[in-house]
Amino acid sequence: MNDYKQKAVMPFHSGNGLGCNYYRIPAMITSRQGVTIAAMDARFGGTHDSPNKLDTALCTSSDSGKTWSKPILPFHFRDYEDASAVLKPNGALCTKKSASTIDPCLLEDAQTGRIFLLVDLFPGGFGSPQAKTGTGYVEIDGEQCLLLRKKGSREFQYFVRPDGIVCTMDRKETPYSLNDEYELLENGKPLTVCQRRVQYVGPFVLNKRTGVQVPMNVFYADALFCVALTSYLFLRYSDDQGKTWSKPISINPMVKEQRMRVLVTGPGCGIQLKGGAHAGRLLFPVYNVTKGFRTQECMTIYSDDHGGTWTLGGGPRFNSSIGMMSESQLVELPDGSVQVFARTKAGKIATAHSADGGESFENGKLVPELPLTGGAGCQVSALGYDGLIDGKPAVLISAPAGSPRKNGMIHIGLIAQSGNQEMPYTFDWNYRFEVTDCKTDFAYSCLTQLPNGEIGILYEQDNTPQTIDTTYFQSFSMDALMHK
Repeated sequence: MNDYKQKAVMPFHSGNGLGCNYYRIPAMITSRQGVTIAAMDARFGGTHDSPNKLDTALCTSSDSGKTWSKPILPFHFRDYEDASAVLKPNGALCTKKSASTIDPCLLEDAQTGRIFLLVDLFPGGFGSPQAKTGTGYVEIDGEQCLLLRKKGSREFQYFVRPDGIVCTMDRKETPYSLNDEYELLENGKPLTVCQRRVQYVGPFVLNKRTGVQVPMNVFYADALFCVALTSYLFLRYSDDQGKTWSKPISINPMVKEQRMRVLVTGPGCGIQLKGGAHAGRLLFPVYNVTKGFRTQECMTIYSDDHGGTWTLGGGPRFNSSIGMMSESQLVELPDGSVQVFARTKAGKIATAHSADGGESFENGKLVPELPLTGGAGCQVSALGYDGLIDGKPAVLISAPAGSPRKNGMIHIGLIAQSGNQEMPYTFDWNYRFEVTDCKTDFAYSCLTQLPNGEIGILYEQDNTPQTIDTTYFQSFSMDALMHK
């Protein structure tokens, strides 16, 4: 059995200098330059999802995960202070009105060396349960323009031109504009809002002003102009292995459809196809959530121009026995086709095949050999192994096998051709490794293949709100995973 307490390190923890006690949702890749890059939600307002004070933390390792850099915040909102309060375990307290980023997903373009970081972004006070239908954009003169409403009004009477100028719907310029960080200026002068802090009084959450003025972002609840209250997908990229990051890039107008309410990341990591007709294609896993979470459908978004533009791909259909295929991860198969592995509520992981680079998928099927915690299920990590195992290509899967979210497992599936069009490859799940035992929590996770050849896993060893210092990184040799 894996002795996780002795072997694990914590890239993200309460003493790392960020002032954040709570971390969730691991994402991790290893670049062609041998740098392991990890990201997680820095959940300043406790472990709850949006709406909450959530930013995106990121750190790197150049020695296969033995040591890690101090985390930075590539996505960081300042409408609420970065509070380091220790909250009551199992409590329902959280920051209600902060803008937030959540669910990081990482991807490297090996041809350019560019690292992409994709997140879900929610305006202040909103998350998936509260999000409205739409993209948040309107087409004006052939351009997709960000919609704005003035604070206090319910009508979206303004839009932002591609040059950042805020205009009325009859195309008249106003004195206002946005900079590259979506911060508001008036006649070129930056505007500010008063930062808030959260004060906890018993079961109540009070929002107090700190007196500190911070740049006014249109995603803040207190901004003079506010965006539509829906979900947004935002990218930043790094050309120096995660040290610095580009301006934020909204890809909603490229990939989200007006009918959609919530389109969000996998999360974890994306892939770049190495072979086949779509070699070089970048793929991120996403999923669509309908009102009341009645339907959750995994999909892809992809880019064939090194991340310059993105297109919404397809997703598998599935029957009532599967119920949903939501958070998912992608692997490339030997012929350049794509296999998706997804979260369900059915007690098993579901999978489906795409022969056209993620543009469409065959029907989803449950994998009998891959148990998944009961109830609402859990996120799944999938990794295409760079090499052969027992002379065959392979995929690795990590997920909790026990309920509720316990007994973390790494499964190894050996890939062989089947001759079946709907499932052209079979997976022989010959090996499985216990990361945590049947009594020990294991929630979200992310796998990567390290420069030293070992398999690294970053995972949440908890399933209880407001737990501190319970996200771990470990690495294992293939011999250990195969019990040799």
